[in-house]
Amino acid sequence: RIGIDRINTRLDDEIRILSDIQFNCSTIINSVILGIDVRPYGGNLFPSVQIWRPSGNSNYAFVPGSERFIIYTTENVSRTGVYDYPLEPPLEVEPGDFLAFSQPSQRSSSVRGYYIDQVSFNT
Repeated sequence: RIGIDRINTRLDDEIRILSDIQFNCSTIINSVILGIDVRPYGGNLFPSVQIWRPSGNSNYAFVPGSERFIIYTTENVSRTGVYDYPLEPPLEVEPGDFLAFSQPSQRSSSVRGYYIDQVSFNT
C-alpha cells in the first residue's frame, strides 16, 4: 500500500509518502530524524526511507537507488527513542521530490518507525 497522509497511525506493510516534506531545491540528505521502537522479537526486515517523485495526475514514482534501510537492533540502541540516523550513502533530491517511509509488516520486522511532530528542516 502507498499512502500520502502524515504518519499518525501505525504503519503495517505500507509505504507512506510524507506529503508535507516536499523539497523545493536540489540538495543532499545526510541523515533523518526518526522515532524508533526496537522490539526484541519480530522478523529480520527493516523499515526504510525513500525518495518519490511526482509523475503526473497525482501519481508518484519511486526514484531507483534512493532506498536506505533503517537498521537498528536492541544491540545498538535502546528500545525506544528519537534518533538522528545517518544515510549511507547520502540521498540526492531534486525540486518536487518527496520523502517516503516504508514499514514492513509487524511479523516481518522488529523495528517500528513513528511520526515525530514539530520537527523542522531546511533545504
